[in-house]
Amino acid sequence: MTAAPKVRTFTDCVLYCFENRELVEQFNRLFGCTLGVGIPRSSIEAMVDRACGHNPAMREDEAQLFIHFVYDSIWSRLPDECFEQPNPCFPELSDSALNRSRQ
Repeated sequence: MTAAPKVRTFTDCVLYCFENRELVEQFNRLFGCTLGVGIPRSSIEAMVDRACGHNPAMREDEAQLFIHFVYDSIWSRLPDECFEQPNPCFPELSDSALNRSRQ
């Protein structure tokens, strides 16, 4: 059994989804994007990119589309009980940070 992800906010949800390789691959297939493609292959490439503030895996237009995709397809469809206390979806979280609006 896999531990529940530590998702407290919408930002956490987007980051969690971005780390899911299969989800990103399917997003790319559906929308014709290249999100996540070009991630540095070695640690030195990653360090250089980080130092320069460059993220080869993230184009702004694709990132915005991915954020909307996550909101529409995942975040807004989570059942309300995932955001109530005690939280059955994320039992390790006990504070009120899970409260969100569905605006």
